Amino acid sequence: MELLYLYIKRYDDVFENQQINFSSNYNIEYKDGCLNIEYKNNNMKGYYGDNIKNITLLHGKNGAGKSTLLDLLGMRLDDRRRNSHRKENRRSYFLMYHLYDNYYGFEFSDSSYIEGDQKITNINMHGIEVRQSLYKPWVSLIFSLEDNKLVYKNNFFKRWMEENGERAETRYAYITEDKYNSRINSNFVSEDDGEYIFARKYYINGICYEYLYKYLIYMKNKDEFWRLNKNIDIINIIKDELSVFRNEIDDETEEYLDEKIDELDKILKDSLNLDEENIKAEFISRFYIELIEYYFLNRFSGWIWNREPESRGIDILQEKYEKLVSRIETMSEDEECFDEILNYVLNKVDTEARRTVQTNEQMAISEMLNVIKELPEKYFKTNRKIRIDCNEPIEEKVSNLLRVYDFIYRGKDNEGSINTIDNVLGIIVPEMSEGQRVFLDIISKVTLAVDEIEKGDNIVLLIDEPDRAIHPELARNFIDILLRNLNECQERTIQVVLSSHSPFIVTDILPENVYAITREESDNKSIIKQKQDTFATNIYYLLMDTFMIENTFGKHSYDKIKDVIKRLKYDEIEEQELNSIKDFIDRIGEKTVRKKLLELYYAKDRRYVEKQKISQEILHIDDEEKLRKIKRILDE
Repeated sequence: MELLYLYIKRYDDVFENQQINFSSNYNIEYKDGCLNIEYKNNNMKGYYGDNIKNITLLHGKNGAGKSTLLDLLGMRLDDRRRNSHRKENRRSYFLMYHLYDNYYGFEFSDSSYIEGDQKITNINMHGIEVRQSLYKPWVSLIFSLEDNKLVYKNNFFKRWMEENGERAETRYAYITEDKYNSRINSNFVSEDDGEYIFARKYYINGICYEYLYKYLIYMKNKDEFWRLNKNIDIINIIKDELSVFRNEIDDETEEYLDEKIDELDKILKDSLNLDEENIKAEFISRFYIELIEYYFLNRFSGWIWNREPESRGIDILQEKYEKLVSRIETMSEDEECFDEILNYVLNKVDTEARRTVQTNEQMAISEMLNVIKELPEKYFKTNRKIRIDCNEPIEEKVSNLLRVYDFIYRGKDNEGSINTIDNVLGIIVPEMSEGQRVFLDIISKVTLAVDEIEKGDNIVLLIDEPDRAIHPELARNFIDILLRNLNECQERTIQVVLSSHSPFIVTDILPENVYAITREESDNKSIIKQKQDTFATNIYYLLMDTFMIENTFGKHSYDKIKDVIKRLKYDEIEEQELNSIKDFIDRIGEKTVRKKLLELYYAKDRRYVEKQKISQEILHIDDEEKLRKIKRILDE
């Protein structure tokens, strides 16, 4: 399976009648109503790796439309509906895929391509009523290609594929920062997009810690930066967060809660003999105690302020507190009894807060405690800190802990109800620059996205500006690092579509896969053009041509240079100012520019001209004594 082609009839006020080929195996063009499909021999197969079909680069200035194109490709069905409802009839496009053999799939934004005046002329519905095939928007259909005719076979996708013995499908993973993108919903969720378009998923909520851990270990011998000692710390932060839910309670209630926290702390510690010799045991015991305190006493405020005024008050709190203490006093020192008390507290939180979705926190905390208990003792550094050494081989139990943290932190339901673990545990990653952090964020999400796709499927990996904020040398190496990671996923086929406005990535991409996006001033529409002169090209020329940079100087220095040229050519200049211009020219680092400006300067400097004239004349003087005197005068 493979994404082949995109045609855009219109997309808001950005694109009109634009097209992109994503495959090196096909030339596809929609022209004069006919969709021409030509298979071609790909002599560069394997350039990116055995399992990587292609990399397509969208490049251009900010605001040209790169992210808009990625949204068009990666937008989930719900967001397509939401955005199209707001912008009716302003988005019309289709995507084409090779499924297998001579079968091809299409995702149509509307029905205009298979009926009416705008119909693709070489589509043959084969006697099928058009409306019968268009049972839902988006319109998705399967065709067989026969003598450049697209013959209708069925509706999209899964059922027909499975009935014909093809289980593989295409799945999209859209990796984006999404800071200012209103077109896509930022929930870290995977929803079923139905049988009629391929599934899409967003990856936008920060670093995936499990894959950060694995990647730091993988890279420790690959690059100088990663050879440094690197640790990931997991910190018990409950004590620092005890007041987080107390924004609206009165002073009397807050004073009561503070008093009960100290009291409950002593009761719990007396009930369990803490083994200070065993750091792991003490960590777990303290974690239990602080979880109970946190969820019982700190959520009291949530309980009382969600009630009617007559149901609020310290008397209500005292009643519930006494019941809890009674339960504690009757329990043994068995760890299971702490589980029982904690579950009792968490059930109370759910009940008293009148939650519609219950037990999420209970399940999350229970799972986190389980993976912490499985962790080897060597990782427990203090009674509040777990330290993971990223210079050692991968430890599966560490991976399990971080996997659970990622799951809980991001949340897996639509309401984001399970993402509360960050209130009790904090993760501290190695100190690094913003660029390094961005790089690791992207790579960790790429690894996660690929890992979540079923083996045998085709992945369309969309990456929005991976080189943002990273050092040019790291940007220059990005494609190589990305490919090394993706080529380890041999049981999946991968297509990559990425955007960039940097010259450092483009030189690694084959020229037929590079598209320049430019904004036309005449109609304010964006134009998509294939670039053929970018592969292994000197970055200087890319800056001047491909990236539409007027010059390689900063604008301020460039304007100053232009002003100096103008003055030297056309203006009368006083001697003092001429000296200042000479100092300015001497500071210019670019040798050719400095030389040309010096020529203009010397032509302007009359003293220099006169000296040159006299110097030529004195060459013909024979009297050595006179010659020495003249030279001395000139030097003075």
